[in-house]
Amino acid sequence: MKLSERWSSWVNRIGVTAVLVLALGLGIAMSMAIFSLLLGLGVVVGGWLCWQSWRIRRQMRKQGVAGNAEFIDAEYEVQIETLRLDNQHSTHENAQQRPDENRHI
Repeated sequence: MKLSERWSSWVNRIGVTAVLVLALGLGIAMSMAIFSLLLGLGVVVGGWLCWQSWRIRRQMRKQGVAGNAEFIDAEYEVQIETLRLDNQHSTHENAQQRPDENRHI
């Protein structure tokens, strides 16, 4: 092996190492910049949402929504319907009376 070949081998190794270190440093710098931008964007969006909710709460306080609210008193009954493939509806009471007819496959 000649002296010039040994020298070029070391120069190549140093060059590749320098390029790798620079690429790694650039990658870290870019990731930090992107993270900072996303963090700043998150702070701006969070502040805007907080301001909007504050503005809506202030409007509600001015209008006095709680004092003028009307409550409707009503009763309701929950009915459970079982849907069948033959397009016939049956209530939950019918399903308990005839379990074989309402069983889905």
